[in-house]
Amino acid sequence: MVPIGKIAELLMKVTEDIHATEVAEARCCGVTRSQCRILLVLGREEGSVSLTELSGQLDLDLSTVSRVAEGLFRQGFIVREQDENDRRKVCLSLTTRGRQLNNTYIRNLSSYVHAIWDQISSADREIVLKSLDIILTAQERCREGCCSE
Repeated sequence: MVPIGKIAELLMKVTEDIHATEVAEARCCGVTRSQCRILLVLGREEGSVSLTELSGQLDLDLSTVSRVAEGLFRQGFIVREQDENDRRKVCLSLTTRGRQLNNTYIRNLSSYVHAIWDQISSADREIVLKSLDIILTAQERCREGCCSE
């Protein structure tokens, strides 16, 4: 018998722990987790990203992304620019201060992941990596089929 309840419980615990760590790290940096998610996307991109693109990448409503980005703008972490060809299009990019904050956030989360990794025996590390890869692949397959019925 497949222990579905136990699998669901473990996945929820991992998800909740990661979420709590992200919230705590964001708070230490003086921003919200949602703001950090925007900083992470902008930090991965070369140049600027439109609000619409950002909304799609974060899977959030445009109005939500706009409101969260406004806080980052007021704190000096991002710059907003209107597209010269389409005045309705607003693009965002990180300021130097925003890039520094993003780097600090990434460094802190990486330290946390490293600390977890150090708790896993050498013999189990390959198993953990393979298991995570299998779970992520299965999740992607399930997402693809959700709306196709």
